[in-house]
Amino acid sequence: MLAHNKLLAFTANKHAQTQQQQQQQQQQQQQQQQTPIARRGHGACCPLGNGTWVPPWAVGRHDLQSQGPFTPQLAILIDLTNSSRYYSPAEVPGGVAYIKVPCVGRDASPDPLAVNQVCWEVNKALMSYPNTYFLIHCTHGFNRTGYMITCAMMRLLAPTGMCVERAVRRFAQQRPPGIYKHEYIEDLFRYHHEVRPAATLTPPVPAWKGPDTPGEDDDGADADGGAAPAQRKGQQEGHMSHDDKFGEVIPDEEREWLAHQVYDAIMMQDPQTCPPGAKPPSLQYQGQAPQFAGSQPVSLDREKLEYIKAKRYWVTWKADGTRYLLLLSSWGAYLIDRSCDTRRVQMRFPTCLSEERAAAFARARSKAKRAEEVPLFPVGVGGSKGLCEVWG
Repeated sequence: MLAHNKLLAFTANKHAQTQQQQQQQQQQQQQQQQTPIARRGHGACCPLGNGTWVPPWAVGRHDLQSQGPFTPQLAILIDLTNSSRYYSPAEVPGGVAYIKVPCVGRDASPDPLAVNQVCWEVNKALMSYPNTYFLIHCTHGFNRTGYMITCAMMRLLAPTGMCVERAVRRFAQQRPPGIYKHEYIEDLFRYHHEVRPAATLTPPVPAWKGPDTPGEDDDGADADGGAAPAQRKGQQEGHMSHDDKFGEVIPDEEREWLAHQVYDAIMMQDPQTCPPGAKPPSLQYQGQAPQFAGSQPVSLDREKLEYIKAKRYWVTWKADGTRYLLLLSSWGAYLIDRSCDTRRVQMRFPTCLSEERAAAFARARSKAKRAEEVPLFPVGVGGSKGLCEVWG
């Protein structure tokens, strides 16, 4: 009889636990519908697998599969470690896209190409699955992870006037102590062309990170013992010529997406190709690379003036160097040449606001004692890269 009562009690407890887990999952689904973008990016340390290198006390407690029921709905998992020994991508639960963006770490912050890759993957996931989460991790989930999440917030939350100081502080609040490498914080302000406030202090190194604690420095070699690949640079270094590409390299998918956006915007402004009220046409390559007429230099002689009357030209003067179409948006600034090769240039640009926020901004500006940034909307500008040569 006693054993029967214990069995009933055990069954009742399991049923109650099951109901509680179901209620928690329903609450998580309801909350994620209302969760802002700023809280959908989660930083984490590198998860432990069930390999032989894991300490006995940790085996079976931190594997990815067992954490599935307690994890919010994930769209992508971005691995920033420069090693493959921590866990296997096969352990990632089904339905979650695993993306590897190796970053060396140590004293070098992530390079621009790695930042552009991570930010594009996050933006693409949010465009496709707006109510899902994304998880970013490095070895411990503080420095490289915080750097990437800060850069993503600077782009995704640009319409809200996000700044580096606020983004760094928000990450530290969600994952204390935040970024604790001084050079990483310095690079963030330098990369976004902002001045670091004196009140933005570098947190002390956590007490658990002792001299014998394996950290980001051990990512220098991969699981096979080989040397880590060199960091890729997004910009040309050293002396530049007229034919050199200028700006940061971006992923191919982002370059194609931007080409569609610019092409549709141009066609919408041309009444000959897009009548009033019609939807903008999609960019169809038809086996040929797209080109923009605005990137083709045209000299202003009498013969060319007749061409300008008959055909629309976006740029009408000729100069030495490479001609670009400059795309300015809240997501960033891009240079597009006539072969549709697109590069990102890190610039500070006025915030793009909604009409309601712009009206409130105008009222606040009229009362302000100092000039503020004027809200502008995405715009394309034609121009050319000029180089000054000094003869000595």
